[in-house]
Amino acid sequence: LGEAWEASGRGDPEVVATHYEAAGQTDRAAHFASLAAVRAEDVLAFDRAARLYRWVIDLGVHAPDEQRRLWTKLGDALANAGRGDQAALAFLAAAARSPADEAADLERRAAEQLLRIGKIDEGLAVLRTVLGRVGLKIAATPASALLSIAAHRALIGLRGLTFRERPADDVPPAILRRLDACWTAAVGLSMVDTIRGTEFQQRNLLLALRAGEPRRAALALAMQIPNTSFGGGARRLARTERLGQTVMALAERMDHPRALGFATVNVGIAYRLHGRYRESFEQIERGAAILRDRCTGVSWELESAQIMLMENLLWLGRWDEMFQRLPAFLQEADARGDVYGATYAGVRILPMQWLARDRPDEGRDEARGAIGRWSAQGFHLQHYNALFAQVDADLYAGDGAAGLDRLARSARDLRRSMLMRLQAVRIEFLFLRARAAIIAALKGETRFLRGATADAERLERTRAPWAQALACLVRAGAASIGGDPRNAAARLADAETRLAASDLSHLATASRRRRGEIVGGSEGYALVEDADRWFSDQQVTNPDRMARLLAPGARSR
Repeated sequence: LGEAWEASGRGDPEVVATHYEAAGQTDRAAHFASLAAVRAEDVLAFDRAARLYRWVIDLGVHAPDEQRRLWTKLGDALANAGRGDQAALAFLAAAARSPADEAADLERRAAEQLLRIGKIDEGLAVLRTVLGRVGLKIAATPASALLSIAAHRALIGLRGLTFRERPADDVPPAILRRLDACWTAAVGLSMVDTIRGTEFQQRNLLLALRAGEPRRAALALAMQIPNTSFGGGARRLARTERLGQTVMALAERMDHPRALGFATVNVGIAYRLHGRYRESFEQIERGAAILRDRCTGVSWELESAQIMLMENLLWLGRWDEMFQRLPAFLQEADARGDVYGATYAGVRILPMQWLARDRPDEGRDEARGAIGRWSAQGFHLQHYNALFAQVDADLYAGDGAAGLDRLARSARDLRRSMLMRLQAVRIEFLFLRARAAIIAALKGETRFLRGATADAERLERTRAPWAQALACLVRAGAASIGGDPRNAAARLADAETRLAASDLSHLATASRRRRGEIVGGSEGYALVEDADRWFSDQQVTNPDRMARLLAPGARSR
């Protein structure tokens, strides 16, 4: 049957391989199974291609070069299918059968796959070996990484972002290996250990510009985009937008859709760092569409885009839409064995969903369980998000003192992580701590109001419009406790206007509801009713408790 199908020229290679295997002709079976795998790759059926490459490997004894090729092709197919842990194992198997230079690159690719799916400890173990081979190492502490970032930024500022294009064949292989190792570290750590990831990105950018290989340079420039916005400020954002336009134009000219999509998403991330959530959402959606429609092997980029879209929906108050996206996101992460995506959902979105259902204890447990499955090496964004979720659950339950105590116990880890160097994180943290202080003060501990007022001042000093809106909300809460309901109502009205201008709908609505409680009468009743309808539309079971979490303060005097 195999011979008949082969002679006809119309046989499906997988069918032909099946008959030859049954006939005991494993060499011919392997040949046709390989053809079937290539066909599957051509039509982007990467899971099928991976299954077929495994079949070829299992069919018989292959020469060393063929074994290396097959394991590498299996790794490629699995990586394109988004199955990072399995891809890493395939790349390591190929590395064990390869000469030194090829083995080093395959190990690098294995490390990148492990880091992308959140297997941080395993990925770092392989990455340290890869970096050691090219004379690099991971900074001992975030503080030392920060010093390195400052030095590299100064060098980048002196040389500029231009480069002379050279084909990859003209670049010494040792330079490319060092460059690719920095890229792997930058990508793998960027959404986990942000400060160390940024250090490797600065190294990667300098090396890429010096090497001049255009495809690597375009990706390095695309990844640099959000790094130019970390300090906040209108001037930094304008510079970020200019860089984004430059990189997107370069990617278009080179017909490099991965760099184009990556750059578009990263401009959106920069908007998020500046508290411009609506623009961030729209920009990231555009970038995700480019990656989805024009690229392969970008499952991590697409997942990171989906995470940032949900992050924006969270801050925009579009919770109904966010919760609707969650099941598909979790199902995809589970299917791919993706710890990174599952952990994000577990420490950020699912706890908020539990609060919306009026079940804070489940929200706290969700965050605690998710972070318990994450790496314990360092204090990452994931640890910060888990802390935030647990404090929010404390505050929702009306226990501001517990929230403040939890923050105080994590202060050392948070300080050492250097995450507070990111303006967006610092603003979010200050608002969280101020809310905790106001809720604690409601229990009679008015001394906590000094802390809330101090954090409001810190928010105002950032000069970011969204931070100033949050500060106005904090001051309104403090005024309500201080026995000045008229001042509190005026500040809540001001906060609502400012928050709405920043597209922070959930906080603007909470301000409106709180103002209605203070004003009272028919006007106040109408404000409360309007806010409750809004919260109900966003799947919030108990609008009163949710408003007290977001805009805490006394009802009236």
